[in-house]
Amino acid sequence: MIYVSSSCLPHKDICESVISLARAGFLHIELSGGGGVYNPDLLKHLLALKARYNLTFACHNYFPPPKEDFVINLCSLDSTIFKRSLAQLKKSILFSYHLGARHFGFHAGFFLPLSPKELGSTTTKRHRIYDKFKCIQRFIEGYHILDAYARKYGIQLYLENNVISAELCAQYGNADLAMLLCYDDYLSLKEQIECALLLDIGHLKVSSKTLGKDFTTESKQCFAIAQYIHISDNNGLRDENKPIATTSEFLPMLAATHNRNRIYTLEVYSGLEDVRASYEILQGCIAIS
Repeated sequence: MIYVSSSCLPHKDICESVISLARAGFLHIELSGGGGVYNPDLLKHLLALKARYNLTFACHNYFPPPKEDFVINLCSLDSTIFKRSLAQLKKSILFSYHLGARHFGFHAGFFLPLSPKELGSTTTKRHRIYDKFKCIQRFIEGYHILDAYARKYGIQLYLENNVISAELCAQYGNADLAMLLCYDDYLSLKEQIECALLLDIGHLKVSSKTLGKDFTTESKQCFAIAQYIHISDNNGLRDENKPIATTSEFLPMLAATHNRNRIYTLEVYSGLEDVRASYEILQGCIAIS
């Protein structure tokens, strides 16, 4: 199944994005809260739109948008941020259940405190880096709580790989700034918790270049295990959320590993025409696999 992210359209009101996508013929929509506005009646409005347009919904990370913007970080050593993150993710799981979704994906954590404005930036103000081991143990603690909660509602959790830019690493003189940047990170985490990978191919492309890893090798390894994939393209230097093309280097590997149960989401931020073109390329790619 191919979803289109609500973040593909720049509306502050997620319902406007949903309506625009539905009228354009995209009936499988992944709801993402980045940049969205808190609305206490959001669930009611979305259920009405689901019925009107016969939509299939999934929720992702910051959806529904919280009252106050903050960075979800389940490995934060700041107890307040950890508790807020856990509460927000539980709310996302509950929304997923009420909207009829059966999966929910969220981002792996960061080893430093970040503000919302710093997410996706190539530089940040100077922060103290947390202890990596303690962060991962905190994440595992939170993940067990979250997974038990999700299972009660029949929701499968997926953990999304993070992205790290060369500029950010240069600023800190350190690449250990976030969890789950590469295939080996996933294998290491999998030894400690039973977690399914949400592969963001755009994130992997940037992180691979930053870490000096071969993107083709990383992609082959991750595609072999990932049943949920976020798709966009970029220049390898930053996560640009550009449209895919027939020449996108990862498409043959994606096609070779495709199966009918895999979930895809397009995260293309350059306009509806680019979303449509990327959708057709992806649809063709998996149809001939």
